[in-house]
Amino acid sequence: MKKLLLLIASLTLTAPAANAESVWLIITGTFQIEELAIEKIQMKDMDQCEEQAAKWVSSKRVLPRFGKQAECLEGK
Repeated sequence: MKKLLLLIASLTLTAPAANAESVWLIITGTFQIEELAIEKIQMKDMDQCEEQAAKWVSSKRVLPRFGKQAECLEGK
């Protein structure tokens, strides 16, 4: 799962920072051994994204069996 997030990050972060117009929260959860859920949500800024990422990772409402992760990325 970490490799997938790193791949997404590397593809997104190759664009110059001056062209960054949006911030995306990428969240993942593994509910079965072979069942990975990935979702992207556009955020208004990096601060909001980091706040929501922390909420997702620490939330007790969603209990993926094998873990959950979040990453904030800038995009065009």
